[in-house]
Amino acid sequence: MSDKKKMGRPVEGEPKTEKIGIRISKIDLEKLEICSKKLNKSRSNVIIDGIRRTYREIED
Repeated sequence: MSDKKKMGRPVEGEPKTEKIGIRISKIDLEKLEICSKKLNKSRSNVIIDGIRRTYREIED
């Protein structure tokens, strides 16, 4: 076996190495889907944007 690193997609910014699972209502999932489509972002990125926005609010 080779010691070469696997080639994958390049990572922008900080690597995302952690994984979480959440339970949400159907209504919230529908809202997430709408945001994802309107913003042309993945559901994960919409959630991350929300976390960052909330964090900025509490830091002020």
